[in-house]
Amino acid sequence: MLTGVWCADTKQHERLLAPHCGITIRCTRSRTCACFFFCLQVYRSGSVIVAVIRIGLTLSMRPGQIQPNDFERAILDRLAIKIPTIHKSLDQLHVLSREYTGVGGYTNFLNGDSSGDASDQQIGLDDLITMPGVPNGMGAVLFCKGGRPQCLEVFTYGDDRWDGVYDRFEIEPTV
Repeated sequence: MLTGVWCADTKQHERLLAPHCGITIRCTRSRTCACFFFCLQVYRSGSVIVAVIRIGLTLSMRPGQIQPNDFERAILDRLAIKIPTIHKSLDQLHVLSREYTGVGGYTNFLNGDSSGDASDQQIGLDDLITMPGVPNGMGAVLFCKGGRPQCLEVFTYGDDRWDGVYDRFEIEPTV
């Protein structure tokens, strides 16, 4: 996988995106943080070579947005039912960044003090997230490091697009 990032604030990039990206192009002209990144993955599927490019933009958080929003909190609460050990850390979560990709999004959290004996894990949402404008619904995965939430990924199913608006969402159990 080839990965790249442009970030105007190197310290902000190293804290927010370095765990997810490999190549960094640094710019020292700007004092604001706006990170543009790309990921290119090439793989073979049978006799066909497939290239997948993911492009995103991460902006600095505005004041007052450091807590998970209603959408993120509902997903986190549902995942905590599945893995109760993360429940105690949900009230102390601080959002470092939100990235909307057009087909989902990433919310990166300050990981704080992680438990040394807890392993890294990925917790998938077994339920379906529904909302107007996303006909096939959405799913979610929570990435934990040391037993604490690190990144919440939400994604659409099929060819659906999502603009980051979560009005009137519902989380429906799947059978």
